[in-house]
Amino acid sequence: MEPAGKKSGSNDAVSTYFAPPERLSDADVKEIAELATQNPVIQVVLESVGGFVLVLNTHRQVLAASREVLVALDLRELNTFAGLRPGELLNCEYAEQGPGGCGTSQHCSACGAVLAIMTCQWTGQPASDECHMTMMRKGALESLEFQVKATPITISGHDLIIFVLHDISSLKRREVLERIFIHDLRNTLTSLMGLSELLSEDGRRSVKNPVDIARRIVKISKKLSSEVSDQELLYRAEHGQLRMNTTWAQAQNLMDFLAMTFDTHDAAAGKNLIIEKPDDQTPFETDVTLLSRVLTNMAVNALEATPDGGTVDVHFERKRGSPTFSVHNIGVMSEEVALQVFKRSFSTKAPKGRGLGTYGMKLFGEQYLGGSVSFVSTEQGGTTFTIALPKV
Repeated sequence: MEPAGKKSGSNDAVSTYFAPPERLSDADVKEIAELATQNPVIQVVLESVGGFVLVLNTHRQVLAASREVLVALDLRELNTFAGLRPGELLNCEYAEQGPGGCGTSQHCSACGAVLAIMTCQWTGQPASDECHMTMMRKGALESLEFQVKATPITISGHDLIIFVLHDISSLKRREVLERIFIHDLRNTLTSLMGLSELLSEDGRRSVKNPVDIARRIVKISKKLSSEVSDQELLYRAEHGQLRMNTTWAQAQNLMDFLAMTFDTHDAAAGKNLIIEKPDDQTPFETDVTLLSRVLTNMAVNALEATPDGGTVDVHFERKRGSPTFSVHNIGVMSEEVALQVFKRSFSTKAPKGRGLGTYGMKLFGEQYLGGSVSFVSTEQGGTTFTIALPKV
């Protein structure tokens, strides 16, 4: 992984959506970096503290980094990254979207790394937070989660920050698995056991409609199987083990699949799911299983955000040669939710775990299907999630 392009040093005013955009000149960065790297305290910190360790100036520019950072980024010398900001060094997907680089995009207002650094500067005290970062590594986007801590320090009259990032991605993934397989699946299994007991030899005497009980068992079993399959797909996708099965597909067949899926789906109970019949019957190449997962997640999220009696619309069209599916509901996201909706562990449904639906859409839809997954959410128009597949 190579670091993002370095921003040339200057104090020229640059617009920003969040953190101050100003930077020191290259000469000033080099001077302070030499002082920092020669300081014995900084040397001890870089050599002894675990995780990714960065030394920053007051403009959030990197002056020095620990060996772990250099190895992870395949860097050898300080001058290859001095002056960059953390998100630029780590290739955060939003680092280049801000007018002044890392910290200046709209998404940066929800970034725990920037918030910890700025809080440390404001208070003069150590500050901690969590940072959910999607970065480019080996030509593909990878979602990682860090526990970050910013600690102020003064070296040779210069106010600096020791910034430490600990990768807690495994912990977050374990929280998801614990919630799904220990909590959700336990409840599902309890329901299955209860229904099965009703059909047992002793229970059949009090059951008036055993066929209905059997249907409920089948429905719950399918839900259980689907949840396990989703987790398996996600695991394989994140570990590069997922193999594509590309075939010719038609939009109408996918729409029929959605109609069948949500005919008895809990999320659709009491709501209207309108699946438009597409006029375009031209086939396109894709992995039907993965695309079905993406569309199902889009519909589930839309239905869960829709009040009883509300309507969700699923639409297909070919935009400039690109097969495009969209799912619309009348709800609107808050700015806080909109800025984090594709982060792996972010969810509006629970304090911990979950958060896999929209993240899975992005991962499968872009990294594997080669499309573009996006959304628009406004007070006037509601919320529409879209996946645009590669042009035929």
